[in-house]
Parts: sequence; structure tokens; C-alpha cells
Amino acid sequence: MPNGEIEIVFGDGKRRYNIAPLGQLFELEEKCKAGFAVVHKRLISGDYGAADVFETIRLGLIGAGASSTEALIFAERYVIGKYAHARPAAAAILLAAMVGVPGDNELGKKEAPGQTSNPGALSAQGSTATAPPLDSVPAMSTGSPSGSSPPASTAATERTAPKEAPAS
Repeated sequence: MPNGEIEIVFGDGKRRYNIAPLGQLFELEEKCKAGFAVVHKRLISGDYGAADVFETIRLGLIGAGASSTEALIFAERYVIGKYAHARPAAAAILLAAMVGVPGDNELGKKEAPGQTSNPGALSAQGSTATAPPLDSVPAMSTGSPSGSSPPASTAATERTAPKEAPAS
């Protein structure tokens, strides 16, 4: 079963995050007043709140073994006032909890080094994966509000004045 632990270079260096344990997810949902998938959607769309970013990172650190105090100090130092910079890390932490990461074991099965339970995934050893550097995360699309509709036409429409009726 995927454990959702991921290593990300953010703040003062590479750290492990894991928000997959149920206690962490329940607390995130309570603090953000939304389900964890909704929080992830807000992070991806750019329509996030401060708690979405702050709590995801804080709880992700706790879930990976950091003390509550250590996680709080880290989040206060590297997230408050830097939400846009911290957003990609928060989104990656939640995604790892939702779908797992390369190298996670499925149903407790041991995998050979270099093999993953996801045939299309990049290989990684152990139960953690390293996320790409945050500056390599692609920019979010601003096309349509739902992301599935084509952008509105930008072609101008020409207005014509009403024709005058011929004089009789």
C-alpha cells in the first residue's frame, strides 16, 4: 500500500513529508474546512488559502516524524508570507498522499531494487521519492475556469449601425 512519504527540497533543504496517515488528513480537513482532495484542487488551481499551504506542510512534516514544535517553527519560517513559493511543495505532499510515490510498496509486497508497483513510474529505492526542484514545476494554465473547456474566442465582433429606412 502506498505510504505517501516524499522528500522535497524546500525551505532549508531536503526534508521528508507524509500527510497520508489518517490523523494528518483529518486534521488538515478540519483546519482547511474542506476535504483533502478539495485542498489539493485549490493548491493546483491557484485558488488556495493560507491554511491550505501552511497546514499541509506542517502536518506533512509531523506525519514524516518531525515533532509538532519543529514542524510549526519550520512552517512559520518558510511558509508564512511566502505562500506562492511554498504552494508547489504543499501540492506535491498532498498528491503523494493521494496516489503514492514511485517506490511505495503495494499491499506490503517487497519490490526488487529499481522496480516499482507502478510500471509507468520513475524508479526510486526505498519508500520515498524526491520531487523535482520547485523551480521546474510548470506554470498553471489560465485558459478556462474549469480547465476542460476551450478558451473563449478573442475574435472581435463588428457592430453595425441600424440602416435608416428609405424616405417615402
